[in-house]
Amino acid sequence: MKLKELIFHPPLNQNDIRTKEDIIWLIEDIFSIKQEEFCFNYEKEIDEKKFFFYWDQLKNIPIQYLLGYGYFLKHKFFLNKNVLIPRYETEELVLKVENIFKNYQEISVLDIGTGSGAIIFSLEMFFKKKGVKFYGVGSDISFLALEVANKNKNKFNLKSELILSDVYQNIKGKFNLIIANPPYIKEGEYVDYRVKQNEPHLALYAKNDGLEIYEKIIKDASLYLLDNAIIALEIAPEREEGLKVLLKKYLAKTNYEFQKDINGFTRFLIIYWNR
Repeated sequence: MKLKELIFHPPLNQNDIRTKEDIIWLIEDIFSIKQEEFCFNYEKEIDEKKFFFYWDQLKNIPIQYLLGYGYFLKHKFFLNKNVLIPRYETEELVLKVENIFKNYQEISVLDIGTGSGAIIFSLEMFFKKKGVKFYGVGSDISFLALEVANKNKNKFNLKSELILSDVYQNIKGKFNLIIANPPYIKEGEYVDYRVKQNEPHLALYAKNDGLEIYEKIIKDASLYLLDNAIIALEIAPEREEGLKVLLKKYLAKTNYEFQKDINGFTRFLIIYWNR
């Protein structure tokens, strides 16, 4: 099989969960041919057996878990089935936060449910590059997730602390920013097959109609926030009304706004804490 056959006649059917982007990723990874070099290698013979060994597995396993890494804001993070695969929506959340704090000279951040550390480490790298004094904490209830985060911390030579904690349980100090992409899928809600079979349920599902962790974060946030701080949360569009109830209950005098993602879905909750 020549490379051009794979590129121009991809082995995809109409309902295939796999994508042409997966094909490009596999070619880059297992044959070490960068996408920008494809045009110079169209006649190159590809090991068909090797390609389909990986390609067939993608029916059941996301490519990030198959290859052991994924990209978040152009940074390459180690990943495995003990952590969620970072999504584009979460990249949007981080970019929003970077813009909010772009003129700060010093910032402290708590990332609740850090998983691979993609959020906290991306923020540290961004602010470090800008010369901002940065103090970060990434917490997670899963020791196995923190092992992955620690591997990424060492890879990028970063300083953010990693703490085993159920939300605020083992957290000390106060922060300019609390950020989280917590579990928000409620029992019985549809979940893509590959997500359900591969990604950690601890990071996907939450009790109380998907609001359990949001309530924990919002209820006690005042104990961990500095003056004029921000809480930035990724949400499911279906959780908006339930979150309004929680905000009215615990942060009635606090300003907040729900924001849409690039696809027009309500995906973010930004809470402005003033004291």
